[in-house]
Amino acid sequence: MSELAKIFEGAVQKATNPEDILIVCDCDGTLWNGRGEFNTPLFLWLFERQREGFEIVIFSAATKDSAIAHQSNLHFGKPDVFLNKERNVTPKNEMDGVAAFLVIDDDHKSHKVKAKHRWNPNDPAVIAYIYQSLKRPVRPMPPGML
Repeated sequence: MSELAKIFEGAVQKATNPEDILIVCDCDGTLWNGRGEFNTPLFLWLFERQREGFEIVIFSAATKDSAIAHQSNLHFGKPDVFLNKERNVTPKNEMDGVAAFLVIDDDHKSHKVKAKHRWNPNDPAVIAYIYQSLKRPVRPMPPGML
């Protein structure tokens, strides 16, 4: 079992605080890459973590990302599954100082979330782990395409 996989072992069952099950994911450059391509494996991986009991928050510094996240949710037939109660992406500044289990972001200097774990979506180990852990197969994309 990889080191990345080990952090999830029994995490939901051991959780004693809301931040123990909070996964925060960036939109631009993470859920969508710099070329406007959607990171399907990451989206599906987040959805699977939500089904396991994790709370998923999509955040962004760009207001345009709300429309992008809404479109991606509709694309997968999961309307607004990761959006906040206003059906938007949560602004990054609203997450300042919030504690979380994991933050996935291509630029960790762009937020002030106090995360136990920080992943970069372009890290080959993170890409490999996401693909290996998905319950349904996804067409592989080469590193750097995410």
